Amino acid sequence: MDEASNQVAEELSIGIVDNDPYAVDYLEILFHRSNAPLRVLWTTTDPENALHLCEIDSGLPQIVLTDMSMPGMMGVEFSRKLIMLHPEIHVVGITALPTGEADTSLRQHGISALLNKDDSVTEIVRTLGKVADCCAAMYWQGPGSIISLNDTECEIFRLFSQGRTLDSIAVRLSMSPATVKVHMKRAYAKLNAHSRTEAIAICIRDGLI
Repeated sequence: MDEASNQVAEELSIGIVDNDPYAVDYLEILFHRSNAPLRVLWTTTDPENALHLCEIDSGLPQIVLTDMSMPGMMGVEFSRKLIMLHPEIHVVGITALPTGEADTSLRQHGISALLNKDDSVTEIVRTLGKVADCCAAMYWQGPGSIISLNDTECEIFRLFSQGRTLDSIAVRLSMSPATVKVHMKRAYAKLNAHSRTEAIAICIRDGLI
């Protein structure tokens, strides 16, 4: 087996379903920029489409990471349907609500673990590795960071990650919206980021916020 094949074999293949397109983009960017041992096969905001994607040979992942609260099909129902079709797939739930370990009722519906959207990328990757018994993910040491933002730049992205608007951040930090944008532009250059979503993902990945 060549080096490229070995790399693929050590990666954990996943699919991501969340009705919030921001959450989907955030997770995919977070995993990619962290160089985590994960290979995202697909992302979707539609649970029905996720079921369809798993019917395609090239789209069948080892783990599906699903939001627990989606209009039209909750995470528990989605997991039950998916496991009926593909019992070999592991399902991990993710939620913005406080979590503990997946309880018996969730496990009965095929949900192996429950994560919080505020969990660190290291914790998420290790949990996925443990569920799928993938050593590369289970023992991943996490991303290293040599990026340094100043306190104002970190605070701006921390507030954005909480869902605040540009104008509300400007008021909170006693500066104009234009000044906030100047700080963001400087931070984008330091982070090599091209969007607010990507910048927030990098900051969270590297423990900056």
